[in-house]
Amino acid sequence: MIQRWPTSREEKWKYTSLGALSQKTFAPSAPVALDFYPHDWGISFVFVNGFFNADLSDLHLLPKEVVALSLSQALKTHADLICLYGSREFDINQYPFAASNTASLSDGLFLYVPKQCVIESPIHLTFYSTEQNDFMSCPRNIIVADTESEITLIEDYRANFDVTGYFTNAVTELTTKHCAKIHYVKIQDEHRTATHFSHVFVNQSAGSHVDTFFVDKGASLSRSELVVHLSEPDAVCDMKGLVFLEHAGQQVDHQVVADHAAPGCSSRMVYKGVLKTQSTSVFNGKVLVRPIASETVSHQESHYLMLSPHAEVNTQPQLEIYADNVKCTHGATIGSLAQEAYFYLRSRGMDAADASAMLMHAFVSDVLSAVSDPAMREYLLMRIDHVEH
Repeated sequence: MIQRWPTSREEKWKYTSLGALSQKTFAPSAPVALDFYPHDWGISFVFVNGFFNADLSDLHLLPKEVVALSLSQALKTHADLICLYGSREFDINQYPFAASNTASLSDGLFLYVPKQCVIESPIHLTFYSTEQNDFMSCPRNIIVADTESEITLIEDYRANFDVTGYFTNAVTELTTKHCAKIHYVKIQDEHRTATHFSHVFVNQSAGSHVDTFFVDKGASLSRSELVVHLSEPDAVCDMKGLVFLEHAGQQVDHQVVADHAAPGCSSRMVYKGVLKTQSTSVFNGKVLVRPIASETVSHQESHYLMLSPHAEVNTQPQLEIYADNVKCTHGATIGSLAQEAYFYLRSRGMDAADASAMLMHAFVSDVLSAVSDPAMREYLLMRIDHVEH
């Protein structure tokens, strides 16, 4: 099913070995009937083992003018829009897993938000894995926000406690037209034995605004590639991420690219991670400023808190600038808990676990506080603190 397995000799895969994974055999995912699934909030699309389940979904808050269909249905009824916004072919050498997703896709969401339509409720896509071990699902989501529209989208990956060894290989394409806004949240909370790979491709038109927020806490091996193409003037992209690794052997790899291909655009990357036990985090943030992209403003930073001497962090900030009159900065830090603050809390009667938890929350608080919607901020806090597996 995977047409090409990258090796650690390739720069983008330098710190992530796929040797053991490439030896495994995965069965195709199959639809599973579930009687009940609890809804968190908002407009809910539920996918079970990669396939849309209408009975578990709740769409009653979705405006009638919005086109929202499972990808399998949209291919039959809106093929013209799919061809316009979701017909990208991926280079197998550059994006081997995105290319494999195209060849093996299971289902997903097609969402088209018409001009000047503002959807007040968040759209929550839940991809739930259950009742099948050692399978691969390949969801594909195509999201289009037309001129001056606005949406909030949560892409959420979870699993039942007794499903093991599966592989999620997802692709999401976000397109914003003139002055449109997409607020995108991705939560990766897969079973601790799972493998999770995802690609998020963003294409922004003039004056559009996209903010992305990635939360990674599950899976044995997780890798996310976020590629943002600021293709027209005055587009803005704000990219944030949080990594929480609690189990030995976990690895999360974030590859983030902001491609400035027009003048007057701005981008910002802020990623933070907290690592316990023998876990590994990789962050490669790249800003590319093309010759035409004068007056670019870009900033990237990554900060990691290591709570074990066996934890490992590999971070690679990159700037490629081919234009004049730009402002681009980057920075990275790796450290441990502030011992003075820790001992102060302990001296005030707080136990070790609570003191560490308070300092960890303080470490990530600035990233969470940037989420403007209070309900979304509280939801993210709840999901970060909750342990499912």
